[in-house]
Amino acid sequence: MHWLVICVVVAVVLSPLMWFKQSPRQARIAELRKTAFEYKIIVSLHRRPDARDNERVIDCVCYKLPCKDLEVSGNWVLHRYSQRGWESKWTQWKWILGEADQNLDDLLSQVIDRLPAGVSAIKKDSDGFGVIWDESTGIPDLVEIFNGLRMLKQHYEK
Repeated sequence: MHWLVICVVVAVVLSPLMWFKQSPRQARIAELRKTAFEYKIIVSLHRRPDARDNERVIDCVCYKLPCKDLEVSGNWVLHRYSQRGWESKWTQWKWILGEADQNLDDLLSQVIDRLPAGVSAIKKDSDGFGVIWDESTGIPDLVEIFNGLRMLKQHYEK
């Protein structure tokens, strides 16, 4: 009888500790972000790329490859899954905030073709190039994202 009481007390004491255990999804995202860090990609929470100025909800994740001394001025966002913005030459993709130079069209086509379906936007600002990604897939897709961002970065560093 005493052993039963001791077991119940130990179970009650240890049960809150089990809440700290990562779920499989949390573990996968932690591994993705660790790998992104190894590729020198900065991961940050971000507003939706098509959000209006008064929409302050931060509900997206941005994977950004920083670039120092971007000589090209102008920020742009190419996004999908929303009707905001204006048409681009790529089906289901729209510009918002600005457009990239037309000499970048072929390179953007290559980047778009290799992006996973969970990427909803490609962006360029004074800090570098990034994508808005839902993190629904694994490390192979992160590598494809990195390769696409690196292609854009190398184009501007020429």
